[in-house]
Amino acid sequence: MEENKKPMSLLAEGERAVVESSCNEPVMKRRLFDLGFAPGSSVQCVGVAAFGDPKAYLVKNTVIALRCEDSEKICVKCID
Repeated sequence: MEENKKPMSLLAEGERAVVESSCNEPVMKRRLFDLGFAPGSSVQCVGVAAFGDPKAYLVKNTVIALRCEDSEKICVKCID
């Protein structure tokens, strides 16, 4: 994976990124797409639960909480 690309689950609170791709599982890919995690969408990690899972992400003016096992299936490119 390139230096500035990583799984979305590794975003720190306040960090922003752009979605590059998601998993290859058709059902999960469709679910993530419907939630707004489509390629080219900008996302920001806006909150982390007490034990680090789940995390809350701002995408398309909506805050969505995802478990790390789901957010690690989304590849993002960090915005400097």
